[in-house]
Amino acid sequence: MSLPVEAPLLQTESLYGDRLVAVVPPGHPLAQAREVTVMQLAAEPLILGERGGNRRRIIDLFFEHAGVRPHVAMELNRDEAIKKMVEVGLGVGILPWLTVQREVHAGLLRALPIRGLKSRWELGVAYRKEDTPSEPLRAFLELCRAYLGKGGERRRVAARRS
Repeated sequence: MSLPVEAPLLQTESLYGDRLVAVVPPGHPLAQAREVTVMQLAAEPLILGERGGNRRRIIDLFFEHAGVRPHVAMELNRDEAIKKMVEVGLGVGILPWLTVQREVHAGLLRALPIRGLKSRWELGVAYRKEDTPSEPLRAFLELCRAYLGKGGERRRVAARRS
């Protein structure tokens, strides 16, 4: 889940901090850029996640602080749908690197750093605070920590290669 979560009855644990990147198809005019600016993004039709989540809040605040009104062409509730719309050239997406790295490595998408976007998107888990974690929950948390925590990037790369 995307963190932070405002819920006093929940215990949260951050597992992975990811950066948001602009995503374009390889033939897009921005595809060869080293990075994109808020003005470049505002000039493009954007395909974003729905309002209400932390990631969308970060994106909206980025444009608001720059005093720029983006052209949001589509709001979708699935990252896979956003990636497909970007792949076919319907707009520019803003997604976490972890979400698009496979398509970038396959040459289907290009990921570009966004100049001035300092916020990182945090991925984590939440569970009831007063409960003693069950054995399955402890095993799940350990698996998440191993995959996403320290050293997790090496394991993800190795898993992609196998």
